[in-house]
Amino acid sequence: MNTMSLFDFDDYKAFINAWIRSKEKNGHGQFQRISEALSIHPTLVSHVFRGKKDLSLEQATALCRYLEFSPLETDYFLMLVQKAKSGSIELSRVLERQITDLQRRARSLVNRVAREAELTEEDKAIFYSNWYYSAIRLLTSIPGFSTTATVQRHLGLSTALVQEVLDFLTQKGLCHFDGKEYSLGPAITHLEAASKFVSRHHTNWRLRAIENHPKLADEDLLFTGPLTISKNDAAAIREKIVRFIQELGRIVKKSPSEELYCFNVDWVKVVQSKVQSS
Repeated sequence: MNTMSLFDFDDYKAFINAWIRSKEKNGHGQFQRISEALSIHPTLVSHVFRGKKDLSLEQATALCRYLEFSPLETDYFLMLVQKAKSGSIELSRVLERQITDLQRRARSLVNRVAREAELTEEDKAIFYSNWYYSAIRLLTSIPGFSTTATVQRHLGLSTALVQEVLDFLTQKGLCHFDGKEYSLGPAITHLEAASKFVSRHHTNWRLRAIENHPKLADEDLLFTGPLTISKNDAAAIREKIVRFIQELGRIVKKSPSEELYCFNVDWVKVVQSKVQSS
């Protein structure tokens, strides 16, 4: 799995060359594929990424589409191309400030995870009140779990509760109901880090994972590892985790729904709680 991040680079050619080297057979044939995606001759691709020529903004946009960049990644890549083509120090400095701002935005996970469902604050209070709201919603994407009865049997919840949740999910567009069967609605929901519901959401699923401890299967994985580390390495690990979450999203988007899993991850600095004075 490639965890290289575009936001680690301040030169678009350096990124593309590193991306090519990360591919099988050291990226053999990638220039040809890029030339086809950009509708230009392979020789020109070579002159750009091994020489002094630069992509046009139109070509750069096509390359972003070929690489399946997110909107934020696309903005960043195009900014790098503009910086490389800038003809004055003043313009270059302006673009550098904008590049730095995009890097700062990229460090915020909410800007790097796609969202397809927007809920009101009242809806969020209900949806994130318990783990089974998102569990039931996701379960409807798996063949064989399209009715109240099948969902109820799998999760061991009461029929009345499952029906209540399905009614809510359908009303909010998070699930669809054709009169006989339920199916998944928008594929992704996401809470901003500053949301007042985020703590409850994390707690719900971590408690659910803990409840499963006595009956873990061989394919399950739980890990807790307190450790000491340098500040620079701590920041590097956080970035790797963010990249993995992005990659996880890309894998899930293309993966057929067969099993319901929950991925929990915490990377936090352990600090001493403040002692309240009496």
